[in-house]
Amino acid sequence: MGRSSLGLGYGMTLTDLAPAPVTPSTTACSGAMIATAMAANPIIQSTASDQGVEVSWAKWAVAAIVPGLISLAVLPWPIYKIFPPELKETPEAPAETVRRLAERGPMGRGEWGHGGHLRVANLVIWMGVGSLWLKVPGAW
Repeated sequence: MGRSSLGLGYGMTLTDLAPAPVTPSTTACSGAMIATAMAANPIIQSTASDQGVEVSWAKWAVAAIVPGLISLAVLPWPIYKIFPPELKETPEAPAETVRRLAERGPMGRGEWGHGGHLRVANLVIWMGVGSLWLKVPGAW
């Protein structure tokens, strides 16, 4: 993936995709809800609620997964064509990455534990907003 700018773009997308569901954005942190990700979301959520439709984080995630994955797979290519980078080929990037990671050594137990605990806590709290056990005013 790292031999071209486009490949690096896809690689960065994949590395961001894994932690994205459990890493709240600045908006989500400040608002403690997915509804703040876009101005229309609270209106849509309110309208759905008026119609008796509950929109939770989990339901939102299920509904968004297919268009989201299609967008992640398709959009980098047209963006690459519309805004071509100056540096298109990076054949040395994979070897350089391996070299630098070898210099750093493997992640320690503390690093794995710290990262894992924070991710699980973020996911549990974020998904729990609006449920019976965690009520936040104005949250879904």
